[in-house]
Amino acid sequence: MIIMENIMRKMSHKLRFAKRIPLPAAWVPAAAFCALFLHLFSCGGKSPLQSGGEATVINIYMFASNETYRNVDQVIAEFEQQTRETLNIDIRIHTMLRDDYLERIALIASTGTEADLVFNAPWMNLNSLIQKNVYKELSGYFDNPALSSLRSAFPPAFLDSNHFFGGIYGIPIMNAPLDIPGIYYRKDLADAYGITIQSYDDLRFFFETILREEKGMIPISIQNNRGFYMMFDATWDMAAKGIYPIEGIIGGVRELFFVGLSSDGKRVTGVSAYGDPEDSYTAYPNPYNTFEGFNRYFLEAAKWNVYVSEDSVMREQAGPLFFNGFAAAGEGAVSEFSRWQNTLKTHLPQASIAFWPYIEAARNREKGSIALSFRAWNYLCVPRNSSKTEKVFEFLNWVFESREHNDLFSYGIRGVHWNMADDSSTPVPNPLLSEADRYLFPGYELTWNPRFIRIPAGLPEDVRSLFEYQYAPDAFTRIPVSDFVLDDREIISELANIRVILKKYHNALLCGAYEDPAAILREMNRQMEAAGLAKVKDAIVRQVQDYLDS
Repeated sequence: MIIMENIMRKMSHKLRFAKRIPLPAAWVPAAAFCALFLHLFSCGGKSPLQSGGEATVINIYMFASNETYRNVDQVIAEFEQQTRETLNIDIRIHTMLRDDYLERIALIASTGTEADLVFNAPWMNLNSLIQKNVYKELSGYFDNPALSSLRSAFPPAFLDSNHFFGGIYGIPIMNAPLDIPGIYYRKDLADAYGITIQSYDDLRFFFETILREEKGMIPISIQNNRGFYMMFDATWDMAAKGIYPIEGIIGGVRELFFVGLSSDGKRVTGVSAYGDPEDSYTAYPNPYNTFEGFNRYFLEAAKWNVYVSEDSVMREQAGPLFFNGFAAAGEGAVSEFSRWQNTLKTHLPQASIAFWPYIEAARNREKGSIALSFRAWNYLCVPRNSSKTEKVFEFLNWVFESREHNDLFSYGIRGVHWNMADDSSTPVPNPLLSEADRYLFPGYELTWNPRFIRIPAGLPEDVRSLFEYQYAPDAFTRIPVSDFVLDDREIISELANIRVILKKYHNALLCGAYEDPAAILREMNRQMEAAGLAKVKDAIVRQVQDYLDS
């Protein structure tokens, strides 16, 4: 377990007042997209909250690794110096690796741990912990006139899409309904072999070429809890045919349960899980009316497993293999392009990078073809046993008060970690910093918000257009069950047992590690059926129908 305590508060001012380094122009402003969701997000005025006396310590918990979290103590020291006479808050961020965090987060509220703000998500255990009364309901804080910046960053229309059981139990951290997923690959290698990747066939040919020609290099690096992520995902195509995922029940990057609705969206026609008997799918449109069609992701993952490392099921971090030249590709999201590019260049200056989105509608920039819930994937929650909620919200109000404040935690200290190329609103990373001295912070756990969107210049045109596409308010459509949240109190035992069963097979299925995934899926499903799968499905059908009726 890695726990990083912030111990630099009292250190010398040498770090805080480091020499300002002028940097060359590299990025340009993204003015056309700073107004994303302008119909929702207005600019709030500053409203500093005076404080005095002994500083209040705010303990924040999140998961992070060396790939996403570095030199944050410097920023915390800068924040505390800037706000000592106003907020008078000391920030202590506790970070852990992913698996440790997943175990710890469920224990924080039930122990004496001092935790005032914690990261959680539907793909972790957010829904179940809300139902266990672990987190505070927060709606009143967004109505507080003294917290005007929060009201601007999280207006009612935004929060309405992120209610749980009729309340606000988490602060949604997102900057777009979907961060376009895809494959990052070594463009220099593709160019060397005359390969242009525009389809799955091209991608497979590239991987086959790497296997044949680049000894000691694997085609693609993946990690155990994500596998191929959405590379073979049909979720959006399923939604176009009236089959929708029920989010937040199981946790993880893939949902287990899907519900079918009638063409008018008013009636539940069925509910299915991966590995179900064939007759569970027969009412769905082609190609999801067969076992092979509905479970396509896992069957495809097994076919592509020949292109990943043998230890993928055990590997918690996929990036290092790619950045150090041992893999020709990796999976990620388009918002990470600059980080991927900069990190790769640090290790392999001669290398170049490209991004291929594997969702066809995204490749074609189709407006309204991708159907989503518009819920955030990531949230900040306040444990019920915290006594510092007012101070927590003063801190959050400061973070979302201005672009300058948001930039501090997003990019680091201006003049040390980055600078402005001109009068643009886009920071330029300090090229003189070594990798160890660069600032890294997982913005998806604190700072992301549609009010503070940036599109870097210097991006390849195809990547830039993907940014523009995903930030456009009309890019995506909303699924009919977007606000549905399952009340699992009547099936809590069954779901607990199903989660245990799923966990046994989950990572290996995602990574395509089974030779006969169909047989594994059927066996997993039989075990889940014995654990109460039918009862869970009945509860889903009944609750979704009640939701549609109301």
